[in-house]
Amino acid sequence: MPHKIKLSTLLFLSSLLYIQAVNAVLSRGSGRGDYSSNFDQAFYYVDNSLINSVGITDEAYANFSANSIFRGVGGGGRGLGSVPSECVVGYTQDQLDDLEVQRNSALSFFENDPSTKNLSDAEYDAAIAAIENDFDQQLTALTVGEPCAWEFNQGEDLFTFGFFSLDFDTPDVNYDVTWQISNDNGGLWNLAGTVNNGSVFLDTASPADLFAGDYSISVKVGMSSAKGSFFWENDDSRDPVTLQNICEINPEWDAFFGPNGAYTLWEKAVDIWFDGGQIGPEPIQPNEPVMEICGTVGINQYDERSNPPTFFYSDPEILRILPVSSEPDSNAVNAPASLGTFLLGLGALMLRRRAATRK
Repeated sequence: MPHKIKLSTLLFLSSLLYIQAVNAVLSRGSGRGDYSSNFDQAFYYVDNSLINSVGITDEAYANFSANSIFRGVGGGGRGLGSVPSECVVGYTQDQLDDLEVQRNSALSFFENDPSTKNLSDAEYDAAIAAIENDFDQQLTALTVGEPCAWEFNQGEDLFTFGFFSLDFDTPDVNYDVTWQISNDNGGLWNLAGTVNNGSVFLDTASPADLFAGDYSISVKVGMSSAKGSFFWENDDSRDPVTLQNICEINPEWDAFFGPNGAYTLWEKAVDIWFDGGQIGPEPIQPNEPVMEICGTVGINQYDERSNPPTFFYSDPEILRILPVSSEPDSNAVNAPASLGTFLLGLGALMLRRRAATRK
């Protein structure tokens, strides 16, 4: 292999790199079944300079793609996970219904097969049970699956990562990330995490009282911004939200004509001027503000404003703490791709190769 590797090659290989440090702690299953609905959600971040008291200004919305940052969550999912995305396998109601149709068809075919008349009652019941068991296993494989598990030796530093679809990739958005570990005995540990490059991370020393055993691990993320606002569209038929242009009475217009408003005060000043013999300059009529302010915002099925959720929760996954004498049972999984992680992994591999050569 040439000593000089082109940057484009490094970037390509980075997406395929298996990071040894991560492989050592993630026991990879085929994926946990997670119910997915057939709808999408779109989230937008818009700078405050492009927002008025109603929503996104008409000028900004005219070129919305350039004036917003878009992130999407598909399939009715949470958009957040405490394991890599390949460890979660979605299934839909259509798939469940299809399996039930196949089950009923198989049972009906068996029951109407003339050859079944030669079976004893016990044989007949056993055959029916076998068909039921086969489809029960298919449903379990679809809905439960084989979850991945984070595995660490007791006392070992914890490094985990998961996916996060709503990383807007701007310093103007802040994220409050909390990883939560719990067990059936009432133990609860809350550990701070980070968001980077579309992923959530936990990188911390293990709590001293996190003893060997199986735990539940999940992550929650809250997002906020002092420099912008979030808008959304929700394609869920049960709670649809669409971006719509609406207009509201300008509060400055109401105040302008109010009891102590600029227009009322001007009228009083004109009356005084007339009553005083029109001495001096006539009071100048103030400019009337616009009556309405228009903007674009998310509107629900009840014609009400709908602000997007800003707190997100993952489903619980498995954290397994092994006795100190044990070794994690690991399978390879792709780490979040970046040139930095690739170079780190490449350096480690080169050091290992040199060490092996010297031996």
